Amino acid sequence: MSGSRTMGTAIERRRTVRYQLRAPVTFKSVEDQIAKPGAGFVQDISTEGVFVLYPRLLSVGGLIELEILLSPLGRYDAELVVSYIGLVVRVEDERGFAVNAKASLHRYIMGRRTPIPDEKSQ
Repeated sequence: MSGSRTMGTAIERRRTVRYQLRAPVTFKSVEDQIAKPGAGFVQDISTEGVFVLYPRLLSVGGLIELEILLSPLGRYDAELVVSYIGLVVRVEDERGFAVNAKASLHRYIMGRRTPIPDEKSQ
């Protein structure tokens, strides 16, 4: 098949590669649909989305903001955080939810948030 992967009868429609990742994530509703902010763990991630392990149900179509803490990569004075704002596109009962969004990467150094420039802006 031209460009699409299949598993049984399911067709893979993702445009970007998903990477397995176990990292803590916090999230909150942009539209106040979630009464309190939540926390869970990332199962997989790409530049256009993330699947979060979270045992409570969320509403499909809700706008949500997520922050994923990445482990330090050789620097102990900074934390790397991937931020997403996007729509909940899939909910799997008692397992978690998928968010479709573009990622942005930030570095927190001593409490200050510093965007990490992408290759195009350098």
